[in-house]
Amino acid sequence: MKFLFALLFTISTAHATCELSFPQANLCADLIWTQGPVVNQASALQLKFDRAFAPYKFKIDVWMTSMGHGSRPVVMRSVNDVTLDVSQIWFTMRGPWLVRGFLLNDAGAVVEKSETEIRL
Repeated sequence: MKFLFALLFTISTAHATCELSFPQANLCADLIWTQGPVVNQASALQLKFDRAFAPYKFKIDVWMTSMGHGSRPVVMRSVNDVTLDVSQIWFTMRGPWLVRGFLLNDAGAVVEKSETEIRL
């Protein structure tokens, strides 16, 4: 019985944070920082989805709303059908930043957008 409870608890909390939520596509993703986030140095993260995000393509960027600018493009590498490695994330100054994720269709048009704020 304890095993069953532990298993159900683990499954129900696997994506408890859901930092990037895409309700129309029924997708959820968590950001797992592997380096940083830090100012004026390269940061990196793994983006873990709760299931495969196919048939969509995915794009991610960082944006500083208070200053009206982003940063240079990040580097993304697919690890498997539910995990992306994202590197070369540059936060150029302290303050609130948005990490923005975009689901794209085959033509490259945005189907759905999600964002989460981090403060540096």
